[in-house]
Amino acid sequence: MTMASPNTTTPASATATASSSETGFAPLAFAVGGLVLCCFPIGLVGVVKGHSLRKQAKEAGRSAPAAATLAVILGGLSVLSSLGMIAFGTQSYLANQGEIDAMNAGVEKERSADVLAQNVACTLAQVALKKRFAYEAVECKTPLAIQGKRAVLANVEMKALDGKKSAYTMCFAKSQRWFVLDERQDGECSSRELPAKLEGLPQGNSPEQLEEAEDLYRKDEQEFQRALRIVQLEQSLADIRQRVKGDAAPEACPDFSSLEKKEITYLESAYLSSDKKGDEAAKWNFMTKSNLRKVLANEGSNLEQNETFAAMTQPPILAVFVPEEDPVWPTPGSGGFNGGTYEGRLWLFDTAKKTALCSRPFAFESGETISVRRSKLGITSKSRMEDKLAADFEEHFEDAATALLTVMSKDQLKLGMSWLD
Repeated sequence: MTMASPNTTTPASATATASSSETGFAPLAFAVGGLVLCCFPIGLVGVVKGHSLRKQAKEAGRSAPAAATLAVILGGLSVLSSLGMIAFGTQSYLANQGEIDAMNAGVEKERSADVLAQNVACTLAQVALKKRFAYEAVECKTPLAIQGKRAVLANVEMKALDGKKSAYTMCFAKSQRWFVLDERQDGECSSRELPAKLEGLPQGNSPEQLEEAEDLYRKDEQEFQRALRIVQLEQSLADIRQRVKGDAAPEACPDFSSLEKKEITYLESAYLSSDKKGDEAAKWNFMTKSNLRKVLANEGSNLEQNETFAAMTQPPILAVFVPEEDPVWPTPGSGGFNGGTYEGRLWLFDTAKKTALCSRPFAFESGETISVRRSKLGITSKSRMEDKLAADFEEHFEDAATALLTVMSKDQLKLGMSWLD
């Protein structure tokens, strides 16, 4: 009987694997990825793997795979380009920081004066903006207004590198020296005194300690302004909610043609009522814009909340959905479902002038058959009927609201919540 010698054959899968690794396409993929993404680690992997494959081929007396050679070349270019970008970024940062340090040094002695000088205020404004933006020029166009240990420099115009101009109001305060407490594009500077007791506030007067103290004052002011704006927003919305109960507004809306097409904020009028709580009420949250809900719940970063406040003023128009009858939520039924309905009006308010612009009848209801147009989180072919009903109901709301606002504004305003937008 003849016995087969061990290891005389190689499984097909092993042969395929060896063949695939010897081609050099794996290191080439890393090299190309590093070059496209300008990612130093990925490109370096391509170089190392390509070089290793070339070495193995040489030791085995074979020609190095062309893909491995190309991987070394492209990977090397990736590494060089990444290092170049890192060097350029570091150089730009150091140059920018050098300009900031030079400007600060030029006004350091004058910052301790009892009265803040116009030129010092303008320089500090330039420094504050330079820490956030790359700009071509900053111009201080109005005289500095000083009141005690507070000062305001309005209409500071920044010209960005792309030529766009933005205006800021710079709010100054003095602790041991004058510094920019806040920079605003809307609203007035706060006049409250700096808090005497602030957790973590350093007591020394070294440059590092002064800068740390000023950063803490700035964070405290941001929190104060955020809380203040939320209170003001709640008061404004509560006032609107009271007014829509008895006021009348014309159905003919004003001409919005002077506005560039803008996305506006919207809410359901009962959102702020005391009984609008719990899971049952939360079902209707889709009728209030998500970023507005986050602001009213004091969620999200200062930047996110400031963006929401800014969006509500540009343009200052708010859409409010007001039910005239108790809305009905859709529910599963025997052998089918009971459709939901909402009947009321859509109001448009000018939040700057605090006036009602116009209102129109507004209604939506569940579809005759339930079909979810787009994928939603948790909505699949195996989802519960309740989830499908809710998704269908929300989509009918979006379509109805988008269509009505298009008519009311002659396509100049949008809600940004439907694929129709």
